[in-house]
Amino acid sequence: MRSADPEFVRELTAKLVGKRVAVTRLALNSLLVYLECEPGDDNGLVLWFEPTWHFRDKRRVLLGSRQAQTNPEDADDALHRIGRPLHRLIGTRVRAASIEPITNDLVVEFDEGRVVRTFAADPIDDEQWHISDNAAKKALYGNPRRLYVRKKWRRSER
Repeated sequence: MRSADPEFVRELTAKLVGKRVAVTRLALNSLLVYLECEPGDDNGLVLWFEPTWHFRDKRRVLLGSRQAQTNPEDADDALHRIGRPLHRLIGTRVRAASIEPITNDLVVEFDEGRVVRTFAADPIDDEQWHISDNAAKKALYGNPRRLYVRKKWRRSER
């Protein structure tokens, strides 16, 4: 794991713009947004938002990570019900992506004023979010202290 080069950060966030949302998924209280790919694909980009995050439109917050805190035994049914507002993202495109200074919060803007963003809740969190570039096999990670890059690979490639 190495610190992220500022140019790599700019290039990767710019690469998100114009990409279409194919799949959204709650993994307990984490949110995954697949851009032009499906789970398990070797192409496309994946946004992974760790708690705390929220999804909003132009008028209100539609869903937040605290709502998605469920009992693992009941998770499938509960997350399906809780995650319904995320269906509004399917088919939309990323309009902008930015990383806020100081907190390294990730803010991703989609069509029709929809936004997903993180909120630094703990200054020593190891991981607040990451963006995986499946084709490049790299991921950019952010937490309140720094941005860093990790190589990504499938279990079969180890």
